[in-house]
Amino acid sequence: MLFNGLGRHPLMTARVLRFDTGQGGKRLIAQLLQEARNAETPGAPWDARLSFGDAYPDYPAHFIALSSGGLSLLGFPDTPHDGRATLPHAFASGMAARARVLGDAGTPADPARWRWSDGAAHALLLSYARDPSEQAATDDTLTVMFEQYGIAVDSIVRADLQRRGLAHSDGFGTRDGISQPIMRHTQAFAKGKAAPDDVVGAGEFILGYPDSRGYLPLAITVPADTPAAQGLSAVERPVTDLVPRFGRLHLGDQRDFGRGGSFLAVRQILHNDKAMKEFVAAKARGLEARHLPQKGIADAIREDMQADIRIRQGDHMPGDKDIVLGDMQRGQMDQSPYGDVPMGPDARQIWMEQWITAKIIGRWADGSSLARNPSVSRSLRNRARYHAVVRRYVGLRLKALQAATDQRPATDGHLVALQQFLDRTRTPRGSGRLGVHGGLSMDEAIWTAQGWAAFNDALSELEHEVGPLGIPRDLLRPVIPDNDFRHGEDDPLGLYCPIGSHIRRANPRDSFRPGHEITLQINNRHRLLRRGRTYSSAFDTPQDAGLVDAGWVRRDTETVPPVEQEEGTFFMCFNANIERQFEFVQQTWINADGFHGGRHGPDPLITPKQKGDTFIIPGSEESLALDMCPMSRAEGEGVAQPAPVDFTRTVAGGYFFMPSKQALAYLSQL
Repeated sequence: MLFNGLGRHPLMTARVLRFDTGQGGKRLIAQLLQEARNAETPGAPWDARLSFGDAYPDYPAHFIALSSGGLSLLGFPDTPHDGRATLPHAFASGMAARARVLGDAGTPADPARWRWSDGAAHALLLSYARDPSEQAATDDTLTVMFEQYGIAVDSIVRADLQRRGLAHSDGFGTRDGISQPIMRHTQAFAKGKAAPDDVVGAGEFILGYPDSRGYLPLAITVPADTPAAQGLSAVERPVTDLVPRFGRLHLGDQRDFGRGGSFLAVRQILHNDKAMKEFVAAKARGLEARHLPQKGIADAIREDMQADIRIRQGDHMPGDKDIVLGDMQRGQMDQSPYGDVPMGPDARQIWMEQWITAKIIGRWADGSSLARNPSVSRSLRNRARYHAVVRRYVGLRLKALQAATDQRPATDGHLVALQQFLDRTRTPRGSGRLGVHGGLSMDEAIWTAQGWAAFNDALSELEHEVGPLGIPRDLLRPVIPDNDFRHGEDDPLGLYCPIGSHIRRANPRDSFRPGHEITLQINNRHRLLRRGRTYSSAFDTPQDAGLVDAGWVRRDTETVPPVEQEEGTFFMCFNANIERQFEFVQQTWINADGFHGGRHGPDPLITPKQKGDTFIIPGSEESLALDMCPMSRAEGEGVAQPAPVDFTRTVAGGYFFMPSKQALAYLSQL
């Protein structure tokens, strides 16, 4: 898990475990370790053995992490200088006890409301499968083991990368997992594709190895005078002038329990997709004229092209400049293939909803950046280009048939079909509503999945009748999210990606001091190695109608009986230092009203809102303020009350430590 996200294992099951006895927990670990496999040297297939190593596993993969309470129950030493005394304070306290630091206390995400936490849970077992048969086999095997060793399962969360067709999605339909740190000297680093800004030392995430500054993280030590400790590494001497070890003169009587392990911060987060859609739609409808883009799709594409070329000279897609900027110079065909006329109100509403959502999250839904694509997503840009290219090729075929001297009656039908296609796809001259003409103009085709499917179906029917038109299909390829930009250098004022947006808070890059490498080095000291996945869980019994109405429970009325389910993210991230990494990002960047000099509210996507919270979308002439906690008056009430707009809610969480193979063997022998 530390080395890749196991994307070819789409099925993940997370089990929150509680040991009835320490002996039962040790027996479970010993069983999981039996012939445990390194990824480089897989052993015989088995349904529930732990996986270790850097290479990608070609078998079901399993990983176990332990809470502070779980370590204690297993007999982890507790002496003045070793064992629990060397555990980091945040981990030893537990996530629930850190509620005030994390901004959970006194909110709907207060740990008192959680379904589970590391206060009671002893371990987290993560199982990854390639198909349902592997998952079912693992379920059967683990059920037998849990009964045999007295292990209770407090919670099960099943995550599927293919859920609703949103592979690697954040749950709101936006591509996720794009910007990840790459550890130096790993196989991912050796591929040579890592951006320099994302490369960090292994010690930023794995204990016992140098971090980006060349220093070793503080070791978790255990006494060396027990047989169980003989398989652990000796403690390497830390930098004594920076980290003095008072009261301990010799390190030879210690072993490094933490080496090769990492801390895992876990949060189970519900999504409220309904609240997000309703909020964005209402804000898009309520935009005043001065905030609306007084332009058509042509102007938006030209603006994005200029931004793209300005940010990374020579790195734009082949043909962009020729197609976008050269269209108006080709008088032999459509004078304005991108629709220079103002957009219809329906298309503009869709555009504004996508635009506001992108501003809140910090990226377009397809993963393309706002830095390079400030007005429309790369997918929309490609659709518009493809629409124009198709019309150009259809027009060329029509001109060729009209100019043929040996025209035969058989081509008359082709002429009619080609002309009809051009008529249906021509941009209307005016500001008619989307779909009024029943055609396939650019406004009608590119903004919705239904319109785009209808356009491509019409093109397929045309080519079936007149033959292949030779249209290049490169623009139909899935968009590869771009990530080689810097917030500070490329967008210092947040005019493209707002300073308060989610991704800019979670990873500011060089925002605080544009162009200075030291800023990136400091930023990378707080990076998180994310391994979370979205999940969907169906309920066996009907849920409270209020939760359904509020959007926290989704009801599918197309099935009989209706199915109710919740959707969310099982967030996981690795840290070598919980306080410097996960807690710092959460407290100082995500939750802070004053992030980067602001004063209007916390992260608009993942934090609980309160009265006065506002999300600011900067503009070159005037900024747009979105009230995240409007006042509302319920029916029959005379006084308006704050109505916070929350899109997510944390319902469980915990801090766990994922030990190395040697450390797990040590625990099983205590």
